[in-house]
Order: sequence, then structure tokens, then C-alpha cells
Amino acid sequence: MKNTIKLFGIIALVAVIVFLMVSCFKKSGGGDSGKTRELSGIEYTIITPQDYAKKIKSGEIGVNEMYVIDGLVMGTNDNNLMIQKAGLTNLFTSDESIDLSIGTKIRVYIKTTMINTVLLSASQATIIKWEKL
Repeated sequence: MKNTIKLFGIIALVAVIVFLMVSCFKKSGGGDSGKTRELSGIEYTIITPQDYAKKIKSGEIGVNEMYVIDGLVMGTNDNNLMIQKAGLTNLFTSDESIDLSIGTKIRVYIKTTMINTVLLSASQATIIKWEKL
């Protein structure tokens, strides 16, 4: 009888620990995605780079939608910016030249201008404003 109670207690303790670990991982993944931030009277939906890539791929993001992304620079090329974890085929284009080092923390306010999910998941967005964090 005592061995059964000890075994039940150990199983219950392990179950509680696993439950707590899973709930912590779920909470940390989303960040502020879905909330909004305002710039010049326009509301931009806050989205993480990972969510942006995932929603582009699944077709949940359309043309002319406004987002703000906080992320790290993966690379720049003249007027184009790539953000780490936002997808290699998702480009962000500015009217001015962008010269940032890889790994720089940035915030970009964007408006999606082209979405393609037919053969290759890809998008292009116009940068309304970018700033170093």
C-alpha cells in the first residue's frame, strides 16, 4: 500500500512539472503579436518575425496590411532589408538606402505590397519607418 502511494505521488509530481513546463513554453512564444502600435495616427499590428513568416506561408496575411516588427537584421542590400526569422523570401523595401550591420536590433513599420503563396511563399513590404532599438 505504501509503495502504491509513493508511486502515485511521484507520477503526480512529474505530471505537474510537465504541465508547468508546457504552459511556460506556450506563454513565451507569442510575445505581443496581435496587439497594435500607432504611428502618425495609423495603427500597425504588432507581429513577431516568426509569426510573420508563418502567416505569409499560410495565406493569413494579405496585401495592404500594416504591421510593426521588432527583430534582428539578417542582411541589407541597397534599399532591401531581411529580418532574421521572418523568412528568406520575405523582403522589406525602403525608399532610402539601408546600411545596418547583421544582428542590429530594429523596429520596422511596414505595409505589405506583394504576397505570393502559389509556388514559393514570398512577400514584399514597403518600409514606412525603421528605427534602431
